[in-house]
Amino acid sequence: MRVFIAAGGTGGHVFPSLCVAKKLRELGDHEVFFLGTRRGLEARVIASCGFPVLYVSARGWDRRIGLQMFRMLGENFLGFCAMGWYFLRYRPQAFFAMGSYLSLLGGLWAKILRVPIYLHEQNVYPGLANRIVARWARKVFLSFEETKEY
Repeated sequence: MRVFIAAGGTGGHVFPSLCVAKKLRELGDHEVFFLGTRRGLEARVIASCGFPVLYVSARGWDRRIGLQMFRMLGENFLGFCAMGWYFLRYRPQAFFAMGSYLSLLGGLWAKILRVPIYLHEQNVYPGLANRIVARWARKVFLSFEETKEY
């Protein structure tokens, strides 16, 4: 099974995603690809663990009105297009969202292409990307019981 994992930015997303990827590899016939940026921790850590990283241009959601917001929107639009190309080229059978802004971009493509979505939330209070993608997820994995409230 070909699996895409979206994890980026911080160790809180990257290291749990590596555990998932290693377990999938251990279970056997799984081909795991990470979706990430060249700026984030994933660019150094994941590639050094032997997993392929498909790079996209993306950044966190800046909700303040201003020049940075337009830059973020433009960069995320380019990232969304690149991610769509990866989804169409590699045809994953599952998408695993770890909660970064990349999870929202990949979650949209997974929803459009009807790829099953699995989501993991590492925090008590889920981020915006996970709150949106959770609506489409086949299964949501939580680290804390309190997270069910959200």
